[in-house]
Amino acid sequence: MFDTQGGVPNAKRTFYHKSMNRPTTKDWNGIKKAYLQGKSYRELSKAFSVAIATISERARKEDWETLKRQMISETERKIIATVSERNAKISDKVTTGVEMCVDKVIQGLKTCAAKDYTKLRAYMSILKDAKEMGIFKSEMDVAEQTARIKKLEKDASSVDVDNTINVVISSEVEEYAN
Repeated sequence: MFDTQGGVPNAKRTFYHKSMNRPTTKDWNGIKKAYLQGKSYRELSKAFSVAIATISERARKEDWETLKRQMISETERKIIATVSERNAKISDKVTTGVEMCVDKVIQGLKTCAAKDYTKLRAYMSILKDAKEMGIFKSEMDVAEQTARIKKLEKDASSVDVDNTINVVISSEVEEYAN
């Protein structure tokens, strides 16, 4: 159960026999695709019967890590665009609904008797709520908001995110492992 180099259980190490298969081009495409989908070198090694070092070397030569980051970045951009588009559609529907309601309120105000304070208060309350929802915006506010959104999109597309993770193993983990 323990190897001769430090007493670490063999279950924690993966040893491969020299007779392992040499991957074909088709196999490498599958390995690369699986890596880009999130599989680890160890998982790839087991699935394709290829040494971890071989996979690691090929990944380093072909710069799979950069491809993975680009793929993640592109996916995030697509998600943001889709969510923004859906939010815009919902916002348009809400705005249309509120505008229809405001039109009805204005019609009601025109036909309401000047001394019917209950109806007047109700109509004014509806208009106040519509204003608080931010439906009534000046053209300047809309232009400013559009400019901010464009700036955020530009900043998001130009940011190169560092996806490195630092792992620190403390003595507590080592004690637990023993």
